[in-house]
Amino acid sequence: SKVRPIAIAECLRRWAAIALNLEVMRESHRFSFFSPFQWAVAVPSGAEALHRIIEAHLFLNPHHFCAKLDVKNAFNSVSRSVLWAATERYLPRLLPYVHTFYTAPSLVRAHLPGLGPVSFQMCRGVQQGDPLGTLLFSLVLHHQLEPVWSSAPSLLHNAFADACHGFCF
Repeated sequence: SKVRPIAIAECLRRWAAIALNLEVMRESHRFSFFSPFQWAVAVPSGAEALHRIIEAHLFLNPHHFCAKLDVKNAFNSVSRSVLWAATERYLPRLLPYVHTFYTAPSLVRAHLPGLGPVSFQMCRGVQQGDPLGTLLFSLVLHHQLEPVWSSAPSLLHNAFADACHGFCF
């Protein structure tokens, strides 16, 4: 099996990010641009709600089927320049945070079986262990897919973080 990075952010950074996340989430009305596409951010029990919507849609439309796309290693693959653009467009309040932690490459240290300790730099992606990671990734995904979703408004499109669902008939 291939090795995939798993990281945990420094304690002080995590506390700062958690505080910022709580502050931003208190104003969850600001996330109306995600509606009705993204269910991973500011939607209580979003995974369960999305599952129920898909289930109800397929029950009411038995000739439809749901296609689910889940991109492998998606969080680590997004462009940081697109992350900057998406943050600037949708949540500019987070720009200082994104600038601080995503402008320069991220140093990742790992202990790999058979290789021992290794270090490498990541220039792409939302960092694992970042309490704002799901929100930042969802901003990038929304920024990239909004034109696609807007071009076919009659079709039902949904996502839970990197798992995208679309109905075909």
